Amino acid sequence: MVQRPGKINPVVPSEPTKIKVMIVGEAEVGKTSFCKGFNDDFPDKYVPTIGSDYYMKTQKTSVGLVQFNVFDTSADPIYLEVRNEFYKDV
Repeated sequence: MVQRPGKINPVVPSEPTKIKVMIVGEAEVGKTSFCKGFNDDFPDKYVPTIGSDYYMKTQKTSVGLVQFNVFDTSADPIYLEVRNEFYKDV
């Protein structure tokens, strides 16, 4: 009779895997609504983003914890230099 190997327990890292996400696009297309909906806080009305905003969510997955660091940027051209600060490490 063939014996099957015992159950294998995957090694789950103690620290979550960090993923940096940057949301870009034209004004009033729903970038902030997407980010707020991601955290179950969907907005009631339109409020433009000034410069940038930051959201974080940790999600349990089949491979362990994943931490999403989401940067929501304004589409207004006057915040171009602020947006460029987020691109430099990409």
